[in-house]
Amino acid sequence: MRETVLSKHDINVFVVDWATIALRNYISARYSVVEVGEHIADFIKSLVSTYRLDLSRVYFVGHSLGAHISGNAGAALGGKVGNIVGLDPAGPLFSVDNIDDRLDPTDALFVQAIHTNGGLLGFRQSLGHADYFPNGGSSQPGCILDIAGTCAHARSYIYYAESILSENNFKATLCSSYLLYKLNWCGSNTNPLSQMAGYSIDTRASGDYYLDTNSNPPYAKN
Repeated sequence: MRETVLSKHDINVFVVDWATIALRNYISARYSVVEVGEHIADFIKSLVSTYRLDLSRVYFVGHSLGAHISGNAGAALGGKVGNIVGLDPAGPLFSVDNIDDRLDPTDALFVQAIHTNGGLLGFRQSLGHADYFPNGGSSQPGCILDIAGTCAHARSYIYYAESILSENNFKATLCSSYLLYKLNWCGSNTNPLSQMAGYSIDTRASGDYYLDTNSNPPYAKN
């Protein structure tokens, strides 16, 4: 994703390497997300203090546990960062009711989540201002025999990278369920389409959005 973004935009990109913690085991990594998020927040605070960085210009993008780390970093900064994009936020050992250690809408001025393996490795429920559920949000076409869910889980950042290269390609429809979306009961005539991901995310969006993708790249059908 770093190379993709820098190939298109003149911005500063900071990559957080927390492999020492993340590679221990899932339980240890999961219960470190608050600490890692606060560590990132301290770094951002130093940029604010030294360079008068405007928090509204700070974007966090995180995959799986990284999505919740982004949320905790945003929370430690008072929810004043511009955007957070959670790429299939991790599901195991996180709850709907407890928002103190996971990504939620209060963590940034705008929070977008993309769900690709909800119910297995990913968080099934909505947790942002706008949540996108490609292909229903639990499994992804082209992921053959994806018993562990790793293929579908990874599609979230693959879709994100593709959306950076080609803006306005993942068009999604506001709908209350994937079934109703497939039945075409949430037509774009009454529900305006929204772009999933992209460099400039759709901050006007609100609610749950659905779309289908191709089985192979390019994944966007639009």
